[in-house]
Order: sequence, then structure tokens, then C-alpha cells
Amino acid sequence: MITLRNLVHSRNVPSENSSFCPVVHELFIYTDLTDDELRDVLEQTLQNNRYLQLENEIFERYLLRHDPQSVQAMAQVLDSAKHAQRVASQMIPITSALSLNSERLERGTSLSGSSTLTFTGSRRTITNQLIPKGFRISISHRIEMARNEIEEMRKSLSEVETMGAKTRANLRAQMEEVELRIRETNEAKVELEENVVKNGVDPLTGRIPAEKFVRFMEEWLKAADGIIEKLRLKSASLKSQIGKVKHQLAQKEELGEILHPIDFEQLAIENHKYQQKIEKKNHHLLQMKKITGRCSLKLSNCKQKLAEQVATLKSIEKEIVHKQTQIEKFAAEEQATIIDSEKAAVQLRKITHLMDEYTVPGVIEFVKMQDELAEMQKTYKRLDRHLQLRQTAIRAQKNQAKRNSKIKELS
Repeated sequence: MITLRNLVHSRNVPSENSSFCPVVHELFIYTDLTDDELRDVLEQTLQNNRYLQLENEIFERYLLRHDPQSVQAMAQVLDSAKHAQRVASQMIPITSALSLNSERLERGTSLSGSSTLTFTGSRRTITNQLIPKGFRISISHRIEMARNEIEEMRKSLSEVETMGAKTRANLRAQMEEVELRIRETNEAKVELEENVVKNGVDPLTGRIPAEKFVRFMEEWLKAADGIIEKLRLKSASLKSQIGKVKHQLAQKEELGEILHPIDFEQLAIENHKYQQKIEKKNHHLLQMKKITGRCSLKLSNCKQKLAEQVATLKSIEKEIVHKQTQIEKFAAEEQATIIDSEKAAVQLRKITHLMDEYTVPGVIEFVKMQDELAEMQKTYKRLDRHLQLRQTAIRAQKNQAKRNSKIKELS
């Protein structure tokens, strides 16, 4: 970003120690700047003003807490400086006119030069005379003041948060109490309407008897008294608990007052010993965790191998059962084949016996047997035909008998 000092040096404008008026210098610089440069200069000056304003606020808060009289003295100095600035601003047009006239006159005259010098330095000399010179605030002191202010602001913020939490809790409690009261009043209203207004109206007079209303109010007051008694007992128990806790706190405070630095040193030594023991136990625990991790890994591998072996065993058992069933089938088949072979052997023996004892008959006997067989077949066919005729006749007679019986029944 372009600063005013860089612009002064870049454009070869006379500095503050020259004999020209500062306002003329500034006008000369701003007339030669572009719009972007003027915008940058304006942004930089506004940012610097914000930083200075924030720094002044922090210093003012710090001084108000630690040295309020210095703040009053600074306020008086600032008022006098503002008055001097107003006087200097009234004198600036005169100095600018004299400086312009002095440029037109000869530069060798002593009168014009003395006037320019006196008027150009008038504003700066007045302010320097009014503001007392002293030591400047160092950066470390500024940082310390800023840290103190930040801590104070944090404390105030924490106090505001605690107050806000308390007020929030109180408001929440009040809201709950109001809601409880509204709920109780609504319940009492509903009970009154159900028990007295709706069901307690006299059908003759159309009014509510006073006895029912009084009875309802007495019951309601009894219930309220019971609730109050319960709450009273609860509050009494809470008060007793609070008293016990306060007594314990007082005893702890007394014990804390009785304790000496030697006791704290002894506690620190014991704490150190216990921490060493805890570290040893933690180291041992880590080693045990490593061992358990390795054992668990081995166990998982063994479980996997065992599962595989169990699966193979089950498959082998299934194969054994299948083979046993096949063996039983083969044994049954073997028994059947033995029986069949025995039967076949018997038949073979019979056939061989027949073949040994068989004698082939003659041709004439064979022809006679064929003739006898043909005659027997013819007689079989004739007898079969006679049997069919007799069966048809029997069926016809049965049908005729049924018809005759039906006719008799109808008649």
C-alpha cells in the first residue's frame, strides 16, 4: 500500500523541516495523486485511526483502574491541544497566502523569509509546547497492559456469564412455578366443574347447594394440607442435609487450616510414589496386553485349524456312514445273489436230471399227441361256447324276474 511518506519522497516534495507550509505540502501531494492512490491512502489512514482508537481505549481503561488522576491530566492536555489546533487552523490561511506571496517576491529579502518560517512552524510549536515531553510507552509495557485488559475483560465476561446463568435459572424456576400454578388451577377448575357445577345442580331449584360446594372446598383444602405437609417434611430433610454438608465443609476447612507444609510435602512424596507404582502397573499392563494379544492371535489360529479339522471330520463321518450303507446294500445283494444262485443251481440240477433221463418219443406218438391236443382244444371251445350261452340265458331270466317283481310291487 502506498503511504504518504513514500509519496513525499517519491515526488521530491519538501519535508516537514522545509520552509513551506504543511497544508500547502499536503495539497500539493493530494493534487498529484490518482483516485486509486487516494483511496489507498484513505483506507490506510482509517485503519491506522481504528488501531490508535482501540489502543487509546485500552490505555484509558488501564489508567482509569490504576491512575485516574493521570486520565484527568491527559484530558486537560487534550483540551488545550484541541484549542491550539483551532488557533493554528485559523492561522493557516494567512500563512499559505504569505508563503505564496513570498514565492512571487525576491528570495533575498529577510522579511519574507522570517515570516514564512515563523508562520509555518506556528502550529507544530504550539502543540509541542502544550504536550509535556516524557518517556514513551514501550512495546512490552503495551503488551502487558493489553494482557491485563484482556484478563479483566475475561473476568467481567465470566461474571456476566455466571450472573446470566443465575438469572436464567431463576427465571426457569419462576416459569416452572407459574406453569405448576396454572396446571393446579386448571385441575381445580375441572374438578369443580365436574363435581359441583355439572353434577351438583339441584333439578328443582336449578341452583348449586352450598353443602356440596363447602364439602368440595373442605376436601380440596385437606388435599392441599397433605401436599403442604409432604413438602414441609421434604424441605426439613433438605435443610438437615444442607446442615450436614456445611458441617462437613467446615471440618474440611479446619483440617485444611491444621495442615502444614510438611504434610503437603509428604503428600507430594506419596503421590510421586503412587505415580511410580501406577507407571509400573501400566507398563506391566501393556506387557500383559501384548502377551494376551499374541495368545489371542494363536488361539484364533488354533480355533480356525480346529474348525477346519472338525469340518473334515464331519465330512469323513458322512463318508463312513455312506460307505456303511453301501456295504449293507452290497451284503443284502450278496445274500440275494447267493439265494438266486442256489435256486439256479437247483433248477440246473433238475434240468440236467431231466436232460439225462429224457428220451425223445417217436414220430407216430408225436402225431397222435398232436391230434389229441387238437381234439381237446375243439372240445374246450365247444364247452366254452355252451357256458357263455347258459350265462346269457341266466342273465335274461334274472332281468325278467326283476321286471316281474317291479310289476307286482306297482300293482
